[in-house]
Amino acid sequence: MRKKAVYVPVLGLCLNLLWLCGCGSPAEPVGFPATGESPGIESSYEDESVTSPVSFDETKEESKASPGSFSETREESSAAPEEVSERQEDGFDSDSQVSEAPWEEPKQQESAGSFADRDCYAYSYQFLSEPEKVWYQNILDILGAFRTGVKLDAGPLSKGCDEETLKKVFQCVMDDHPELFYVEAFNYTKYTRGAVTTGFTFSGCYTISDTEAALRKQEIDDAAEQILSGIPEDADQYEKTEYVYETIIRNTVYDMAAPDNQSIYSVLVNHSSVCLGYARTVQYLLNKMGVNCAVVLGSTDTNQRHAWNLTEIDGAFYYLDATWGDGNPQTADENAVEMIYDYLNLTTAELEQTHVPNGETPLPVCDSREANYYTRHGALFSSYDEEQLERLLRSEEDMVTLKCLTADCYEEMKNKLISEGALFQFLPDSGKKVTYTQNDALMILTFWMTNS
Repeated sequence: MRKKAVYVPVLGLCLNLLWLCGCGSPAEPVGFPATGESPGIESSYEDESVTSPVSFDETKEESKASPGSFSETREESSAAPEEVSERQEDGFDSDSQVSEAPWEEPKQQESAGSFADRDCYAYSYQFLSEPEKVWYQNILDILGAFRTGVKLDAGPLSKGCDEETLKKVFQCVMDDHPELFYVEAFNYTKYTRGAVTTGFTFSGCYTISDTEAALRKQEIDDAAEQILSGIPEDADQYEKTEYVYETIIRNTVYDMAAPDNQSIYSVLVNHSSVCLGYARTVQYLLNKMGVNCAVVLGSTDTNQRHAWNLTEIDGAFYYLDATWGDGNPQTADENAVEMIYDYLNLTTAELEQTHVPNGETPLPVCDSREANYYTRHGALFSSYDEEQLERLLRSEEDMVTLKCLTADCYEEMKNKLISEGALFQFLPDSGKKVTYTQNDALMILTFWMTNS
C-alpha cells in the first residue's frame, strides 16, 4: 500500500509527507502441554512492507512540506518487526522554478506563548552547522507559537543554506520536539533578485487551532503527570526506561487508522497509534524523567519504514523499540502475549539484525549491555547453565524470557529446553500450558505459562 500526497497550488507548492509503517505483529506463540514433550515448532518474525515515497515539487516561490505520518499493515501470526511512516527523509525530487520578487518584511503575528520545550534533549540539533542552527531556532520559534509568514534570518544564505537546508532543519526540529504534536507541514516563500536568493518566509501548517492545541496540551500534561507519578523517586535510569517501555505497551493499541497517530497525543490520550507515535512518546516521557532519548527513523531489514529510539543510560547509548515490544498489539484477549523484552536496550550489532537507520543523523556505536533487559534480570546466558536456569525458571512468573550470547549456547538451549523437554524439570508443577516464541536474530527464547 502506498500513500503519497503532494499538491502544487497556484504560485506555490505543498508537500505532505506521509510515513507508512508496515510492521509485523509478534509471532503466534507455539504451545505445548506440560508433559515433558515439545513439538519443536519455530515461531517466525515476518513483516508486511508498506512504504511511502516523498517528493517535493516547487513552483515559483512558495512551497510546503510536512513532518510525516505513518501507518502499517499487520497480519495475524506475524511478529515483532514492523513499520515506519513519517518524515522528511525520503528523497526530495525538486523541480524548482523561481521568479524575481522584491523582499518585503512580512506582517508579524503576535502569540500569547510557545508550546516549544527549550529544555528538551535536542539530539539532532548538535549535528547541525552554526548557520543551520540559526534556522533551527527560527523554525522552533515559529512552530512553537503557531506563527505563519515569518521572515527567517538571512545570514545563513551567505553560508550556502537553501531550500534543501530548510527541509533538513525542519525535520531536525520535528525529530527533537515531540511536543509539537499539532504540526503537519510547513510553507515557505523564496525571494530572489536575479539568480540570487535574498530571503525566505516560513509558515507552519497546523492540524488544529492554537486554542484546541492548548486544550490538548492540558490533556497530554495530565496523562504524562499520571504516568510519571507511578515511578519511584529513587528509580535509576534503567528502571525509568523499563517503566516507560512497559507502560506505553500496556496502554496502547497499534492501529493504522488511529487519529493523530503520528503524535504523542495518540498514545497518551487516545491510546492507539503507530510506530512513530510510540517512539515520540517514549522520547517525550523519558526526557521528562531526565533520561536522554531521541527518535531514530529508518527501515526494517525487509524494507519496511520504521521508527524507534536511541537512549542514553548512565553514559552509555542503547536502542529501544517499544512498538516491536508490543507482543500482540491488536487484540484484547487476556491470554494473548502482551509484551516482549527483546527490544529493550539493544547494542548496535543487535539492532542491525533487523533495523536499518536512514543515516540522516549520525548515531553512536552502542556496545554496552549493562542496561540491557536480560543483563539486569539475570537472564543473559553464555552457556547452558542449569543453576542459572533454575533461578530464572522457578520465579513463579507467568512469563520467562532468556537471551544467549553465542549461537552455540542458543542452539543448545533450544535443543535441551524445547526439543528434549528439559524445560519442565525447572518449571513449578502448576499444570499450566506452556507456549513459547523464539527470536533467532537476537537469540532469545520466551516462555508463557497459561491456564488454557
